[in-house]
Amino acid sequence: MPTLSPTPTPVPTPTPNPAPTLPPSLGDWSTADPIPVADSYDAVAVNGKIYAIAGGYTFQFNPATDTWKSKTPMPTFRISYAIAAVNNKIYVIGGQTWSTNPDGSVSGKVTDIIEVYDVTTDTWETKQPLSQRRNDMDANVVDGKIHVIGGLGDGNFHEVYDPTTDTWTNSTPPPYSMSRYLSCVVDDKIYLIHDNNSHICSPTIEREGILHIYDTKTDSWSVGATIHTTYRGSGIAATTGLHAPKRIYVMGGGICRGFADIEAVSSNYIYDPVSDSWGNSTDMPTARSNPAVVAVNDKLYAIGGGLTSTSITGTPTDVVEVYTPFDYGVSSGYALNGAAATITDSIDDGENITIPSNVTSANSTNGEGTLTHTTPDGAGNGAVSETDRFTEVFPAILLAVTATTVTVIGIGRLVYFKKRKR
Repeated sequence: MPTLSPTPTPVPTPTPNPAPTLPPSLGDWSTADPIPVADSYDAVAVNGKIYAIAGGYTFQFNPATDTWKSKTPMPTFRISYAIAAVNNKIYVIGGQTWSTNPDGSVSGKVTDIIEVYDVTTDTWETKQPLSQRRNDMDANVVDGKIHVIGGLGDGNFHEVYDPTTDTWTNSTPPPYSMSRYLSCVVDDKIYLIHDNNSHICSPTIEREGILHIYDTKTDSWSVGATIHTTYRGSGIAATTGLHAPKRIYVMGGGICRGFADIEAVSSNYIYDPVSDSWGNSTDMPTARSNPAVVAVNDKLYAIGGGLTSTSITGTPTDVVEVYTPFDYGVSSGYALNGAAATITDSIDDGENITIPSNVTSANSTNGEGTLTHTTPDGAGNGAVSETDRFTEVFPAILLAVTATTVTVIGIGRLVYFKKRKR
């Protein structure tokens, strides 16, 4: 359904940082059980399960059994809301309600309502509303608090909700009012990708995603590397570093050729917060706009969305596809007592190799092997040693090294690790 909110006034684009490029990374896609109703959803993960919500539907997906269950739908039918999960509860914030008029036409109204779903009891309740009615914004959780930034409404907002006290406070807003953006969290920072032309439907508009970064510890904003091609209605999620290095993935979307003419795309962009750089990963098998993308155990689930069609949201699909990052299982590093002077690696218990920067190693053999990291700190204190098991897939490896982390990032041979300390 079309959004009935007023069109925001275009604003000057801030000067972004240069966009260094990551090397291409491969990843594997597989198919999961389709969602019971084809639609565009918002989704969050709670206790290893995915909850997908859209209008009159709430579904729970269990990745361990590849099965869906129907749950109690939210009381207020609406679209363009924000969604977040804290302590076994899912918060659905703001958005647009819809009603059918006697003549059959449809009316929309922006709302400030907050409804909360308890996954343990399968029930909904109402909480303290937003200070202003808003839609087309996101919600992100850091340290148990929900940050709701921007949106289509009267003003430039950054409100923070504390579920323990059911109260709202204000934090520093972004540099300008924005809506229809993408966002997710890595560590204590919220990464927000905004296209200043997101409200314009035209295939001739050049779309760039300015990366705004909010640091919750300092209550301040900065600008990161630009993603030079963006699409309306992409999905976004981040890996945590537990099973795969911390990365942000932006998947799918659509090229808006007219009010009801959407060409779905299958792109899969990857962002590294450490190097502030973008790259390409393996495209989604099914091109679609508005997929719900959510990470569970560092695998990314792309749920539903719209196929290419002459519908404003695309023809709904029930497809669920699962992306496993190319570096799934890679050790995310180990802590040192100070900065590292050198990082020494030994492949298959062979001769040590000191790696001061990005290098290519040809000393490994085909099949399985081990990679041992030995890292003294800058003061010469005791070394930290860790051995990882790997399986080689292609004929060369590229090791990327920071002061405290060794990570395989992949050109040629990709090395998949299963951590084994000794």
